Amino acid sequence: MTSSGKVWSNYVTFGSVLILCIVLTFSFMYIMGSQHTEKVRGAATSLTYHLNKNLTTINRLEQNFTTKSQLKQTLTISRERPFYRIDTTPENTSKLLFLENFKNPCWHEQAASFHQGEGQLRCLPYFYIVGAPKAGTSDLRGRLIRHPSISDKVIKEPHWIARTRFMQKGKYGKLSNYLRYFDSAVQKDIVTSKQKNGRYNAIFGDCSCSTLWDNWNLLNARMKRNMTLPPSTNANVIFDLNPNAKIIIMLRNPTLRAFSDYLYFNKKGGSARTFHAKVARSIKKHRYCLRKGSLQYCAYLCRFMEIRLFVGMYYIYVEDFFRVFPKEQIKVIKSEDFAMNISETMKEVFKFLEVDHPKQELWKKIIGQKKINERKEKNKHTEMLPETKEMLSRFYKPYNTELSRLLGDNFMYE
Repeated sequence: MTSSGKVWSNYVTFGSVLILCIVLTFSFMYIMGSQHTEKVRGAATSLTYHLNKNLTTINRLEQNFTTKSQLKQTLTISRERPFYRIDTTPENTSKLLFLENFKNPCWHEQAASFHQGEGQLRCLPYFYIVGAPKAGTSDLRGRLIRHPSISDKVIKEPHWIARTRFMQKGKYGKLSNYLRYFDSAVQKDIVTSKQKNGRYNAIFGDCSCSTLWDNWNLLNARMKRNMTLPPSTNANVIFDLNPNAKIIIMLRNPTLRAFSDYLYFNKKGGSARTFHAKVARSIKKHRYCLRKGSLQYCAYLCRFMEIRLFVGMYYIYVEDFFRVFPKEQIKVIKSEDFAMNISETMKEVFKFLEVDHPKQELWKKIIGQKKINERKEKNKHTEMLPETKEMLSRFYKPYNTELSRLLGDNFMYE
């Protein structure tokens, strides 16, 4: 061995001995201060055990003699350190260690086991606008992201929970594929929102309106015809990832929603007569499904309709979320109330999301913003036939009745 090597070895040996001496001193003080024989014996046994460990294990010895307050501090520090997450589906993802000084659910993540460094900051949405489609979700989102604490760096509708993750035999099913949608928001808005008190107050949301009702991919292979309650829904997927998520649901008169939905997806322009015929055939298919399966089975899986009548069976899907999340984490908005009083609705939503009320100048811009996703010019003068409206009202009446029992008489659509 060279002389420099010997010197280095001596330094290492001296350092190890010094650490052992310090540990022995504190341990001796701990043992002498104990008034109970069992505690003395336990401390001595613990000391003997740890003296036989390597230097890394010796450094951990101090944790065995910390007070309760020190232990709590140690646990907090461990949550702040990067951890290794096995990249799998959301259903198989272990509990995520969210950082306490971030309002948005975020964590530091290592790229691989035992990798050194701070790790990458990854985040899930703080809130979800889950639907329904053609009920004003796009307009609500457009106003929300004007708030300085709500990021606008997330695409409008990833549709990952309900659809994208199941594509190409689950090719995009791992959680990292979902997290990538939010990397820009994290890097540009979340990490730059640090306050003087050390907290990061910025948040972002997932506004995919398919999340409320589209459980077809999730349940297609698991739900039986006579099953009244699904084994799980999109609500369970969100809850398992973040049980503190805030859920916003927007609902519109299902009869009018169905017509608006038809016009929106008909690129060549809709026809009231064509819509009437398609509604009649779709109702017939739904009744045929009910002869073979439960209501829930037909709502989740009977998708071969020309008009998406099942989307308007709101109470089934709203109940899914109420069955999983506490009521205080769900905000249900009536689209008609939103249209009549945007100011009041936005106040309620900002309060629900626990963000500050915008300053006056910005508030005027939020309230005065032009409505998003208005009916296209070619369909502006297309009206539903009275007989079609009557037919749809009869179809939706039992579902609207159940919805009013769940949410109150205000949601009893005629």
